[in-house]
Amino acid sequence: MSRVNGRTIVATNQEEMAVLHRLNLTSLRVPRKQELRTLQELRTLHKYRDVRCKKVPLHHRLFLGILAREGLRASELRNLEWSNLDLDRGLLTLEENKTDSPRTWPLDHGVAEALRRWEKLLSPRAKQAKYVIVHRRSGQRIAGGKAAAQLKAGLTKAKVSREALFNSTATRMSIRGHDLRATFVTMSLAAGKTEAWVTDRTGHTSSTMLYRYKRAARTHAEAQMGSLRPLHEVIPELSQVTAPQVDEA
Repeated sequence: MSRVNGRTIVATNQEEMAVLHRLNLTSLRVPRKQELRTLQELRTLHKYRDVRCKKVPLHHRLFLGILAREGLRASELRNLEWSNLDLDRGLLTLEENKTDSPRTWPLDHGVAEALRRWEKLLSPRAKQAKYVIVHRRSGQRIAGGKAAAQLKAGLTKAKVSREALFNSTATRMSIRGHDLRATFVTMSLAAGKTEAWVTDRTGHTSSTMLYRYKRAARTHAEAQMGSLRPLHEVIPELSQVTAPQVDEA
């Protein structure tokens, strides 16, 4: 454990960091003690070429991967319908959300490509569902209010066992699904994205709401912690799907 710019960075051993790298998610978060999770901390949930990681349901991996790359609220992603997407142009539109403020933005390239391939991978029954994140065979929606449990279950199946991820203390919270949204904000600011760019995607309504992420973003940039790989490349089931043609007319 070390201190950087007044923030606690909880390092993992090499074996755990290797597994987390394969997961390819991240939780850079600012909880009670402003603890900063390393970028490697959740990278394990997405390379998924490790048999342990493939035990995590595919639609759960897709769900968690999009949260970390687009900054959506878990409820917004769970309720996302195919009609909200224009995959030819790579756009997402949310007309109903927590702030009742409709917003549209271009998806991350890897997320847009992952969703195109995901649509191809769905069974006829699942394609009849109007929701995007469903079991690819049955079409059953992902459970609501379970993002933290799904994230912890995935890390457990991947043999990531660091106690700080799973147990809260008086000064530190255990990992939550919301931390993936915080990851998106932190990495975006660290990469030099403007506040307007971030809020177009997250729906935050003031600079004050983003301020708490800025110091973590500076640490992230100074430590050269990097970014997440494209989603369509790191989930093997999607990387093996032939990319659909996109109408560029």
